[in-house]
Amino acid sequence: MNVILISKETELFSVGERLIEEGHRVVIIPNQNTNSFYSNREGVMVIRLERGGRTIPDAYNQIMREFSPTVGIGSIGVGRYVEEFRRRGVRMWGGGVWADATHYNQTINNLLNRDHKVEDPFFEIMWNGVDAINFFTYYTELGLMDGGIGPRILSGLYSFAPSNKFPHLCPFTHPITSLLQKSGYIGQASFGTEINIGFSLPRFVLKVEMSGGKVGRLLLGEELLYKHQYGFALLCLMFWREENNTPIPREMRKHVWVMGRGETSDIKFAWVTAAGASRGEARGRVRRTIKNLREMFPEVMYRSDLL
Repeated sequence: MNVILISKETELFSVGERLIEEGHRVVIIPNQNTNSFYSNREGVMVIRLERGGRTIPDAYNQIMREFSPTVGIGSIGVGRYVEEFRRRGVRMWGGGVWADATHYNQTINNLLNRDHKVEDPFFEIMWNGVDAINFFTYYTELGLMDGGIGPRILSGLYSFAPSNKFPHLCPFTHPITSLLQKSGYIGQASFGTEINIGFSLPRFVLKVEMSGGKVGRLLLGEELLYKHQYGFALLCLMFWREENNTPIPREMRKHVWVMGRGETSDIKFAWVTAAGASRGEARGRVRRTIKNLREMFPEVMYRSDLL
């Protein structure tokens, strides 16, 4: 499978690495600040669509001609690129002009009937253009921030996959799925105290983690079977210096989703994920992975009140 990844930053880096390990071909469409990071990586084709704020002539045609992409992911803020590839028949997940508009303009939340609003937790679906699939519930773990203590940086994310087909979600999903169907959007959509439309790395990779599956299957729009009922993702800070450019072992990369490295900053974020039969088991596995990670990168920082 040939996959396009379009991002304003480098949050799709680990997704691209996983796709390559699964045997897929990947083309990265970066912005000017992340171009050099992706260059010369085995199995990755890097093509720019713009130069100096203007579209490069024939760039879209070059990608379609040389790469023949079948699916792709677009993050927030790259909607017009996503729409162009979607118009050319590529199944693009998570992006689009409409998704960008809902992210930056919260007025869409007023379209959801107040009687159907859920305060906590949030519910997420993968919208494949016709049906809502791969449900789960999630909420943000705030730790000490519940009491108003500490800055709102770094966080944890718990997810839960009930064993039934979510019949209780029908009254909640109907208002948003009718909008999704009219918009032509495919990808993640979640709703609770607000509606979130667009790609979310931690929620996306938690689906992969909990199903024990592959990124490629999720992009093909397959209904996943969750092997684990609980998942936990913790956001960490990593100080990644070029003089100590130790690669993360392949086995550990299954649970560490580094959001790339820029050209000037040594500080990068990474989501550490795990799944288990209980919240405690999932959290314990994240704790173990972080311990192993800190043996290689001693300056990894995380919220200890969440573990």
